Amino acid sequence: MRKLALFLMLTNFFAPAFAAKRITVKQLDLALNESKGRSDKELAQWLRSLELTERLNTQKLQRWKDAMPGTESSQALTALTDASSFLNPPTEEIPCSKRT
Repeated sequence: MRKLALFLMLTNFFAPAFAAKRITVKQLDLALNESKGRSDKELAQWLRSLELTERLNTQKLQRWKDAMPGTESSQALTALTDASSFLNPPTEEIPCSKRT
């Protein structure tokens, strides 16, 4: 019982260290524009530490994948995008409905 309590206490202590940084699509776009020159591995590691708060559209995904320095960062970007697929799109991408 003591070991279980210690395990749970340590798990709660270290959990924030492994928490993903939540980021919007716009923030990701700006950060990717500034990340030119980073290595494939470094960029992939950074992408794996993120969590999108909005759904990423396929046009942006393809544009960003084409700009990735290698396959590892491209796969990390795909995983990040897949994890956001059930979220709402950014508000600027939601079409306005006409009121009658």
